[in-house]
Amino acid sequence: MGCPEEISAQILSETSLPKLIRARVTPGRNTGGWRTLLLVLGAPLWIPLLLAAVVCLLAGCIVVWSLVLALYAVNLALAISAAAGIAGMVMFLLQGNLPGAGLTLGVGLICAGPALLLFSGMGSVTRIAVRLSRSIPMRIKEQLIKRGNQK
Repeated sequence: MGCPEEISAQILSETSLPKLIRARVTPGRNTGGWRTLLLVLGAPLWIPLLLAAVVCLLAGCIVVWSLVLALYAVNLALAISAAAGIAGMVMFLLQGNLPGAGLTLGVGLICAGPALLLFSGMGSVTRIAVRLSRSIPMRIKEQLIKRGNQK
């Protein structure tokens, strides 16, 4: 087994975020009328702040995934340009235009190099984005656990 602190930390880390939030929001004791009154009177302040925090977290996730999507689009464009350069070389060779064939082959090879390099790194970029997206709820959960332990 292990020490009680490690066991409780493992149980809390395996508990889902909605269950932790429900446990924090609905305490087992009577909170009294003052707390409710302060929540109602402070709602014009804390509701927009809470919504702003949620929107900022969502915007951060959107930015990360937009960058990943843009990287995939650039890689696809380079691969298509490389294929078009090689196809253009064949077309110029069939027409007997050797300088044009050499130019389009060069452009195709120039585009093929970065496309291959980007393709080899796309898996790690996607894994990093997934790790970042998963870390946000985990950090929120850790903060809820820390605040629960402080009381």
